[in-house]
Amino acid sequence: MFEDLLRKIKLIQPISIEIPLSQTAFENKLNEVVDTRKYNLFEQFSNNKKVFVGELTSDGFNIRPVKKLFQNNLAYLSWFKGNYEIGSSDKRILTGEISVSKYFPIMILSFMIVAYGSILAFTFSSMTDQTGLIFIFIHGLVMLAIFYFILRRSVKLGKHYMERELFFLTKENN
Repeated sequence: MFEDLLRKIKLIQPISIEIPLSQTAFENKLNEVVDTRKYNLFEQFSNNKKVFVGELTSDGFNIRPVKKLFQNNLAYLSWFKGNYEIGSSDKRILTGEISVSKYFPIMILSFMIVAYGSILAFTFSSMTDQTGLIFIFIHGLVMLAIFYFILRRSVKLGKHYMERELFFLTKENN
């Protein structure tokens, strides 16, 4: 149900990439660029040369770009969950979804509910005239819209980043 909502508001987008390598050759190349550690708090400060962080299995993978210090785009917020399929002329097709972390929107919404709930509680208790409530309500909607567009842009940038990196990863002369 929550994933259907994320699909409707375009925070989960389908992706399919055709790769000219066999599955084992692609998995070997992907193993070279994926750091399989689960969680690293100081990831952006490390000098690791890996491009992705995530987990690899025999039937698919779940990866995201590595956070980099002073990175302007938010592509690292998006996850690529994919699996392998056999396409025409023995080419492999990666199919999957680009999505934001499922917990990030929940965290933002819960923070906004607590913050604006406390602001409204203080406003109700101290004001005799409730004209400021309209401003607070509109401000909350604008802040929610800003976070939505940031997350939507991170999915779009993540999709472009994944397509580009996987294209250069699967080039024949690489």
